[in-house]
Amino acid sequence: MDLHHETAGTVFNKKMISGRLVDILNPTTDDIIFSDIIHALCGITRYDNHTTRPVMLSEHSLYVGHLMRSIAPVGEREEYQRHGLAHDFHEYALGDQTTPVNKAVTHLAGIDGFGMLKARWDSVIFEALGMTPPTDAIIEAVKWCDRQVFIAEYQAYIYDPKPTDIGLEEWPDDIVDLDKMRDSWLHISPHREFARIAVKCFANI
Repeated sequence: MDLHHETAGTVFNKKMISGRLVDILNPTTDDIIFSDIIHALCGITRYDNHTTRPVMLSEHSLYVGHLMRSIAPVGEREEYQRHGLAHDFHEYALGDQTTPVNKAVTHLAGIDGFGMLKARWDSVIFEALGMTPPTDAIIEAVKWCDRQVFIAEYQAYIYDPKPTDIGLEEWPDDIVDLDKMRDSWLHISPHREFARIAVKCFANI
């Protein structure tokens, strides 16, 4: 749905690091510049930076991409990894809207506006990058991997973490080992590793 007719005279433009001026409500495939995505995700923090150290979206995306690749069926590892890496690409333009804030805004407004924007941006980004739409299996895998990484991040980087904070009775026994996943890129920064892996994955499409 084109929202221009409903928002006449209202400006929703945002300028990216590339200089591209993007209509946040109505992005096009021409607006999607890969270097804008990489640059932004390397500088946007998770949890509004209420963490014991800065945790960037680039690092989170690496974890999810790594986990997706590890659980992918034979022959689908690159596809699963791409969708893991790209699951938060929309946040390069929309920012990292934390779940509690999103729920509060949705409660007040009576509509999940951020969810609508996210779906719109995901669709345009996938098309621009030449990605096939995710299958139901990939969608469920992304949700599972994202949740597993979130639990591990919460336990590792949130001050005085408690499982009840996030709706758990106790911490799961099989929590994702972030340190083990980091072993493969400890010699360089997670930002550089994210950029390297992302370029490699999306160059093959």
